[in-house]
Parts: sequence; C-alpha cells; structure tokens
Amino acid sequence: MFGKAGDHNPGGTAIRKNTTPIQMLRNDDVGLDSKTRSFCLSSSHSSSPIMPQQTIPACPHLPQVTRQLRITHAREHRTACREAYYIACLELAQSLWQNKRPAQAILQLDKAMMANIPANSTTLDTHPIPYRAMLWFMINTPTGSFVGNPVRHFQHLASRMNLKQPQPELRTARAWACLHLAESVLSHEDYPRDQRQLNKENLEIPNRYAVKAALIERSPHQLEKTWFELAMSLAV
Repeated sequence: MFGKAGDHNPGGTAIRKNTTPIQMLRNDDVGLDSKTRSFCLSSSHSSSPIMPQQTIPACPHLPQVTRQLRITHAREHRTACREAYYIACLELAQSLWQNKRPAQAILQLDKAMMANIPANSTTLDTHPIPYRAMLWFMINTPTGSFVGNPVRHFQHLASRMNLKQPQPELRTARAWACLHLAESVLSHEDYPRDQRQLNKENLEIPNRYAVKAALIERSPHQLEKTWFELAMSLAV
C-alpha cells in the first residue's frame, strides 16, 4: 500500500520535513541541474544477470525488474519516444532505485514523462504517468543515498525546458507538478527553491491549481489531472 509522508518502508527511511538525510544537498549546494543530469545519464554501467543481493524494496508503482539494467536500457527507443521508450524508462528507474541510486531513478521518471503517448494508448491503463512513483521515491529514499535537491531540480527542469522538442507545454506542466509533490513531503529549509534564479529571471512558479489547469488543457489523457491529484492527496 502506498505510504504517506512519514511512513517507513522496509530498508528505507522516509524523508520527512525537518529531517536531513546524510549526503543530501544542502541549501548552498547545486541541485540536479543540466550538468548533473548529463553526468548521470552518460554514466556507463554494466548489466548483471540478476539483481545484487544488497538492494532495497521495489517501488510498487513501477514495472518489476529481475535484472540490473544498463543505463542505456531505453536508448534504442529514444528516437521514437513513444510507449516502448516510456516503459523502458520506468523499468530503468526501478532498477536504479533498487540499486540505491534514487537521484538517477528520478531522472528516468523525468524522461518517461517526456514520452509522446497518444490518447488512445492502453499503456497508461497499467502504468499511469508516474506521479505516485515520483512521490514514493522522495518519501522512501534510504538515509545516506544521494537524491540531490528534487525541488530545485524540478524548478530548473520546468523553467529550462527545450521548446524545440514535442509537447513542451505539457512537459513543463508535469515538471511543475513534480515540484509541488516534492515540496509537499520535503523540508523547505533543507530542500529550498532556487531563489537566485527566481530573482534573476523574475520567475513565478505556478501554484498547484494552475498546474492542474495546464494538465487539463495540454494532456491528451483525461485522467492525468486525477493521477496528479491522487499523488498530492497521498502526500498531505
């Protein structure tokens, strides 16, 4: 059963407000900006026939995997960027998560949310847009695992979206949605917004109601607003 903020998962410690896990980025550290994302996504890791013994429980909102997947697992589907790419990113996120690499797992969920899935696709019947998985990662990140500053990461992702790629407005709305999920379960003191960017660029972050309106307007999936609202309700 999906846990609320503060619930404990076997093998993991919930990241709760006013809690500072070891090795997390602090206020003056750089979040998961483009350079960090490039480093994480370009890292090469060999595959293993089975999962290593020292793994953590799987996320119940993602496909189950039995092997440690290569970081290039989704690459062959990237050009099409459709259902196969979406599922491959979810699978890789699960593999990275179980191998105690939550920051990279979050990046794979970012990539899954950028897939161009048509309205009539049945893929989302089984694996909806992964708002609940994103929230689950942030709640259940084990103490000592590197997760960066998800709030700052989503702020940068939303405000620096590549407008030349397909459906940039929808991708931006999803990134803002994830920022609100992060802020609902993480300490504002330990995981702040990038105030310097806000001031320098006169950037205004849309509230969750504006985000829901954008999802309704931009998403081809009628249930997307509901998926986001469900995740938010579990975070409170």
